[in-house]
Amino acid sequence: MSIWLSVTVASTTVVVGVAAGAVANWIKRPAWMTGTRLWNLIGLLVLVNVVLVSVTILASSGSDAAPVPSSTELKELMVPANQLISPQGGGTDSGMSLERGDTVTVTASGIASYSRRGETDCPGIAKTDPNGNRTDEAGRPCPAKKHPYAPLPSAPIGMLLARIGTGEWTAVGSGATIQASSGGRLVLGYNDWSKDDNTGAYDVVLHVSR
Repeated sequence: MSIWLSVTVASTTVVVGVAAGAVANWIKRPAWMTGTRLWNLIGLLVLVNVVLVSVTILASSGSDAAPVPSSTELKELMVPANQLISPQGGGTDSGMSLERGDTVTVTASGIASYSRRGETDCPGIAKTDPNGNRTDEAGRPCPAKKHPYAPLPSAPIGMLLARIGTGEWTAVGSGATIQASSGGRLVLGYNDWSKDDNTGAYDVVLHVSR
């Protein structure tokens, strides 16, 4: 941009200088410099300058053009704990279809429960948050619980999970950003192998950048 501007200023200066000099020296012109030739020379210089200015404008508009923003999509939904999921499928359909390379930011909050029975390490009805953190009936923290039959055994019971198309479940918890390695429907789920005694739900916000 600065180079083109410098060229334009320089060329304009040359044209003006040559034209002014030619007119000033018209009285002392050589024999071969007729009026027609003088104006042809000035016209040629003006034409060259116009071309340089046009190129400068085109280069400036191309370099200063704002990048085309990527499209985004925002959606809120509820993921109930009693929606059965398995390693092969199930879960809550987000209603969003993703393409390879799309980026999804997930934020979640809320309280749910996976059992109506008390446990020795978590008295009363245990509650979970989207990260799989447990609290007992009195609100005291309990150790995280995992189960080999859970859809994602490596994640705690109650963890919020996501999957794209036929891909594997991924732990997203209360906040995570994932990128689609392949296209498909975005599905969410509560990490538990049984739904009959589950209660509560998580409030989820999805932000997709394409």
